[in-house]
Amino acid sequence: SGSQSIIKRKWNETCKYLTVTGGSYSPWLVTADLKFWNKLPEDIQKAVSEAAAEISLATLKRAGAEDAKAMAEAEKTMEVYRLTEPWAEAKQASLEAWKKRIGAKEADKILKLINK
Repeated sequence: SGSQSIIKRKWNETCKYLTVTGGSYSPWLVTADLKFWNKLPEDIQKAVSEAAAEISLATLKRAGAEDAKAMAEAEKTMEVYRLTEPWAEAKQASLEAWKKRIGAKEADKILKLINK
């Protein structure tokens, strides 16, 4: 679970240890029925896509700030361990398998969005 979940569920009050893996990401998707989407005028599709991208970036920025605040709170009462090698190698291997499965072009678009 993320650092916000740890604080909201008060695990920091009952757990002594926390291991941070950085191996999880929970996107909130904007979806639409393809038939409906294809019936929309191109300018509306563009406006919705641009708004979704803008909100995604703002949400990621806000979540990052809230995560940092929650982690600081957790660190007051918990011993925090951050995994490094060989975890980073395993994480990279998983990322490469994911890229291969969905396609490098699409993966790069997603990674560009979440890394901003």
